[in-house]
Amino acid sequence: MNAKKWEDKKKPQPISDSAKDIQYLFESFLEGKKIFHYITVAHFVELKLQLTDEILQQALQERINQVSGTNQHSLTELWQGYLTNDPNNQPVQKDKPNLIALAKRLGVLKHFHSFKQSGLKSLPPH
Repeated sequence: MNAKKWEDKKKPQPISDSAKDIQYLFESFLEGKKIFHYITVAHFVELKLQLTDEILQQALQERINQVSGTNQHSLTELWQGYLTNDPNNQPVQKDKPNLIALAKRLGVLKHFHSFKQSGLKSLPPH
């Protein structure tokens, strides 16, 4: 999904160029808009970010929160597998792409936070 699909009528639609798409996301982030669901794995790759243990742990906790409270048996097994940190749990193995995608989206958001804290209004070329 790219930022062109946003329903923000106050701003002109961004050019679909990946760098401009990321810049648009960053500017929207600085404005306090909720952008998490617009961040993609492609943005993570474009920014040449790396997954850290900290981001993976944050993603794991978020994924546990996402599946907790459900009554479906398979999601309950997944939740138990994550809570016990059981890498051999079949639902955990099948869910790994979801966890990695979540971690990469969190990585982009963390990247944006670091630039916001430094006071920058635009991202450096990547």
